[in-house]
Amino acid sequence: EMLQYADHSFRSDAEIALAAVTSDGAALRYVDETFRGRPEYVLPAVSDCPFALQWASAKMRRNRTVVLAAVQNHGAQLMYADTWLKRNRRIVLAAIDNWPRAIEYVDPALRGDREIAMAAVRRDGSLFSHVASVSEDLRDDRDLVITAVRKHPGALMWASSRLRDDFYV
Repeated sequence: EMLQYADHSFRSDAEIALAAVTSDGAALRYVDETFRGRPEYVLPAVSDCPFALQWASAKMRRNRTVVLAAVQNHGAQLMYADTWLKRNRRIVLAAIDNWPRAIEYVDPALRGDREIAMAAVRRDGSLFSHVASVSEDLRDDRDLVITAVRKHPGALMWASSRLRDDFYV
């Protein structure tokens, strides 16, 4: 992070900027803005640093390849992705696979998707509240509720009344 103290001439030097983001992805925040909009600088940064996507340009936060690399490093980076990529099934599943709590940043329409919901609650049953709040159908999905409750018994409170009264759930 020495780049933060460097003169602007160093921050705007292509070779120095690339070396910096390659060795420490967090350096992306200190390089010249022009590099924050170029995949050859942003990809190594997001692959190294769990939160580097936040310093990338808006254009890079809309780039599927960059965002996919980011969420594969840490699913929480989904929070910095452009809104339309929070509706992209492949990116969302990659984020949830890496960090199930990424479901918090998924577009509500996709959060109510059974496959997306199941991917999250298989890993962390407490996340059932995030899917139950957007879909009445999922609250009444027996397999989904059982999966969530096995991981987190408190998830039962988000199930439909029919399933809360079901002895086998």
